[in-house]
Amino acid sequence: MHFAHLSYSTLSRLLAAAALGLVLACGGGGGGSTPPPPSGAWGTAQGLETNLLSDSYYPQVAVDGTGRALVVWFRFSRPGVPADLWAKVYEPGQGWQPEGTIESMEGDARNPVVSVGGDGTFLVAWGQASSIWANRYIPGSGWSGPLQISTGTTGADLPALASDAAGNAIVAWEQLNASGYYEVQASRYVSTGIWSNPVVLCTSTATNNFAPQVAMDPAGNGLVAWNRAQDTETSPYAVCAVPYRAGAGWQIPASVPSLQAGVEGMDDAYGCSLAMSSAGAVLGWAETLNGTNYHPYARIWNTASGTWSAAATVSTALDCSVPQVGIDANGKVHSAWIQYSGTLWNDIYVASCTPTGTWIVSSQPVDALAGTVGGPSLSVSPAGSASLVWNQWDGTVFSIYSSRYEPSRGWNTPVLLETEAGAAYAPAVRLNGAGKAFATWYQKDTASTRHIYACRWN
Repeated sequence: MHFAHLSYSTLSRLLAAAALGLVLACGGGGGGSTPPPPSGAWGTAQGLETNLLSDSYYPQVAVDGTGRALVVWFRFSRPGVPADLWAKVYEPGQGWQPEGTIESMEGDARNPVVSVGGDGTFLVAWGQASSIWANRYIPGSGWSGPLQISTGTTGADLPALASDAAGNAIVAWEQLNASGYYEVQASRYVSTGIWSNPVVLCTSTATNNFAPQVAMDPAGNGLVAWNRAQDTETSPYAVCAVPYRAGAGWQIPASVPSLQAGVEGMDDAYGCSLAMSSAGAVLGWAETLNGTNYHPYARIWNTASGTWSAAATVSTALDCSVPQVGIDANGKVHSAWIQYSGTLWNDIYVASCTPTGTWIVSSQPVDALAGTVGGPSLSVSPAGSASLVWNQWDGTVFSIYSSRYEPSRGWNTPVLLETEAGAAYAPAVRLNGAGKAFATWYQKDTASTRHIYACRWN
């Protein structure tokens, strides 16, 4: 199950079709008896576009503390032409505002990501024409305009983005260097409106470093994690990370160490995921340790001491796919993954870790169907509630499902978020501190044209 770089760089886009996916989960439990109903409900799914003649893909969403949301995606005006970036804002009490483009430059605009700071400022980053760009949305003022963040001239793609309570942010991306290897670069945004010059986080120019993930805590501390491999086509992957300390800057060692459980170059560790809260951070990945099947692993980051815990095996079950991790403000750590049942990748399992370091795996999968699972996503609030969405084969088509988690209730019975006839893919969900959530995805119509949809939990 080792992924080459070309397929890995688009892995999140292929998971829905290939039935391999990511889950970011908070909390344990699941399965067993039916829990009480959650406090709140999903509304009716809505199409976000007025142009229904062209294909749109891979939406991402962020939600601020007031319940304002921003959804961003890329769209082709017609086949064979470069894609443009589009966005739509939800205003509490007013509903969805008209969608519009947020860039009008030459070249394909792809892989958008979005975050929102505690000050209510939204940031969007994306790859375009071998460069990384960003645009800022200020409620009441609108868009500031596209700004190029990267300074290299080739191979910049796959940005990752996170914001803190003051509206500062970190964006990281992979960039092809002069030696023909991918390296991870990062830039920091300060809420006064300035992006720093890019910093190279990896310390070897003759090794591929790629697919970064970014997380920040409310105080402005951050982490960037990524995969590393000598040869992305054939070599086993490793997992690496570098911290950013508020007030002190990047903490880049002379040689960035591997954080996997096994030996770099021998044991394959891929698909790193990262989450951070005021209580610390957690890094997760899948690894074949000593030639065994892929299992989920995790390390816990202590922000005060600047140290990682030992690598822990989250589950010893058969095979897992790209586990994701989450942490709430109380320091409870969580992991979730798609698990192989022996014939299909059709189960989602979750696990939680107490402050004592003991992992507890759910006795039953979170999903309720037998069909193949793809592309799940879950967001966690600081208080520990969570909203999980995924697409799953129902015997006829891939549809979007959701399960809500509350610390006092556990996971509720999954519900269907849409009733369209076409297949739905690549769901994403974000939850704010008050528990309000937005889910978004793209879905085919009767002519197989793909459109952006969203649903709101309140």
